[in-house]
This record gives sequence, structure tokens and C-alpha cells, in this order.
Amino acid sequence: METVNDKRMRNSLLNVDANKKLSVKALTYALLTIIAIITPLTGCNDSKWGDLPSSIANFVTEYFPSSSVESYSENNGQYYVKINNGPSMIFDSSYAWSSIDGEGATLPQVLLFDELPPTLYQYLEETESLNSVYRLDRDARQYEVGLFDSALTYTIATGEIHSAL
Repeated sequence: METVNDKRMRNSLLNVDANKKLSVKALTYALLTIIAIITPLTGCNDSKWGDLPSSIANFVTEYFPSSSVESYSENNGQYYVKINNGPSMIFDSSYAWSSIDGEGATLPQVLLFDELPPTLYQYLEETESLNSVYRLDRDARQYEVGLFDSALTYTIATGEIHSAL
């Protein structure tokens, strides 16, 4: 015959087993939820992202955070990067950008501030054109800035800025 203490002991053990099952289920659910939340946020961890040279990946991360790489290729020392729903960029053999095309969107002001010569940035600021820069190109001689309805050329050697309509 089962005593009161035996019943309490049996009920206590059943409660422990039920609590363990509940804890394991709750933990499993919590982990799956965390994985489901984190996975979409790591868009830059696709195989194309991993193929980028680290300095190009750092550039993209700095100026286009939370973006993912749509395509990447290298041809004759030129690196071509297209951001998903974002700009396309060309980098030279030393991983310095030579062209950034916003593909219809303006380029981030922090990019302009960091990457343009101060005189050119100041000119864009004074003419209230910072929110109108859609494209940048540069080579050893000059910078070209594509604006909404015009373009600017900055000559590195002289510091002169010319507007072309």
C-alpha cells in the first residue's frame, strides 16, 4: 500500500520530469528563435561576400552597412562589385575605388566627406549639392562627380573645379 509520503515522492518526481521536458522545449524554442532572427541579419556572410578582398569588404561595410553582395568579379586587375539593391563599384589592383555608381540613388555623405579632396567636398557643400551626388569616378589626374542634372570635374594637380552641364 502506498503511503502519503510515497505519493508525494512520486508526484515530486513527475513534476521534475515535466519541468525538465518543459525546460528543454523552452530552450530549444529559444535557440531556434534566435537563429531565425540572426540569419537574415547576416546577409554579408554569403559566398560572394567571402570572395571579396578584405580591404574592399571593409570599404563596403563602412559605407554601405547591412548590404549584401549581388555580384563580384575580377578582370585584368579590376574588381567589380555590385551591391544588392545598391551601388556598383570598380576597384583597381591596389583595391582603391575608381568608380562608384549609386544606380539611381545618391551616395552617402560620409563617403563623400571621407573620399573626396576637402576642396571638392567644400564646393559640394557650398553649392548645396551633397544630396545630389549619384556617381564618382577618379583616376590619377582627376575626380568626376555625377550630379542629378550636371557633372563636375576636379583636377588634382591644380585643384580647379569645372562644371559641365
